[in-house]
Amino acid sequence: MLSERLKALKEAQQVSTAGEAGKAAATAQTPAASNPFTAAAEESRLIAWPAVSNVLGSTAVVLGIVVASTLLILAVNSLLATASEKLFG
Repeated sequence: MLSERLKALKEAQQVSTAGEAGKAAATAQTPAASNPFTAAAEESRLIAWPAVSNVLGSTAVVLGIVVASTLLILAVNSLLATASEKLFG
């Protein structure tokens, strides 16, 4: 049992060391990183951009919800205005 814990501890230290080396490599300045526009272009190539159909579908859902919410608020406002006029003259 103790040997298993020691083995697990050694593995954790190896992973930690490998992670620190990866961080150091990731933060190392490259010539392209000195130019922010080049660095931004490199980063944009690494992004997993959604498909156009997904973007259009999501946009349609958001716009539909906004329109429906607007219509609901206008309807409630109209009902309350009518009730207010009948009630208070």
